[in-house]
Amino acid sequence: MHAQRGEFAEADRCWARVQEADAGNADAAAGRRTVGKILAGRRLARPLVTAGRVTIVACVLLAGGAGWLAVRLPAPAVAQQQDSRADALQRRLDAADAARTAAADRRMKDLNAITSRLTMPGVVAQRRADDVQVLFDTGLFPADVEISGPGAALLTEIGHRLAGLDAQTTIVGHAVAVPGGPASGGSVIAFERAEVAAQHLSSAAGLPLTAFLLSTGDQTQQPFPDAPRNRTVTLMISPRGA
Repeated sequence: MHAQRGEFAEADRCWARVQEADAGNADAAAGRRTVGKILAGRRLARPLVTAGRVTIVACVLLAGGAGWLAVRLPAPAVAQQQDSRADALQRRLDAADAARTAAADRRMKDLNAITSRLTMPGVVAQRRADDVQVLFDTGLFPADVEISGPGAALLTEIGHRLAGLDAQTTIVGHAVAVPGGPASGGSVIAFERAEVAAQHLSSAAGLPLTAFLLSTGDQTQQPFPDAPRNRTVTLMISPRGA
């Protein structure tokens, strides 16, 4: 209908939505090819008579001048069937849009809830697109893998707040590059710090160690500009299914 009215850009957008719902739809592909030729200013040649169809020949103004376009209108029975298919497709598109909107709303609410729950003194909880990142104000490890008293207390409190939360927690250990050691690619110490943090979180949350994902950060991508704060871990908590 849009194409018949000369609204070719809108016709193309409609066919694109059909392809989004049904990637293999031959009618949509043919429709977009036809509209593309029209928009490119090409003259179309189409059969004027097709069984079961009525053909109208119209003069249209193309980019390169006037040209003739044969518009084939389906017979009433065919048109009714096509309208029914179009209505069914529109319902599918509307349902898909509603489902995406609902999923995005749920994710937003879940991320907001996690951020609020983990906001506490000593840490910064930052909501991102798919997770909540928790950064510590000070380094948790004065040296090696021995955690400080305040660091252990913070992890214990976070573990209590993680209890009952339907979320996945990833622990990223960090380490400062030292002379003679690797300058990139992570380190054993960084991973061991993640393990220590997991033990405190596991104990406080009442969760098995296997509930936590462990990783090591690269020395070239530290969360802080100063070495003392980078002797730490970073937490990333995401709602399950997000």
